[in-house]
Amino acid sequence: MEKNEIVSIFTVTEFKTGKQMEEAIIGDGQSAIRYLRKQYPRHTKFVLDGFEINGKFVPLYIKNQRND
Repeated sequence: MEKNEIVSIFTVTEFKTGKQMEEAIIGDGQSAIRYLRKQYPRHTKFVLDGFEINGKFVPLYIKNQRND
């Protein structure tokens, strides 16, 4: 079985400046966000946009629980 290369794609928003940037971190799960949080100040917003699996972007789909 071949290993897939997974890259997590995040949108990072700095609290003080409001500046947004896109970050790509090799890996997935808790280790990826733990590494990213160490790189920025405490009040920074991180949004997981999706994953790049073997070079193909797969957006994150979260089903909304509300029935609007």
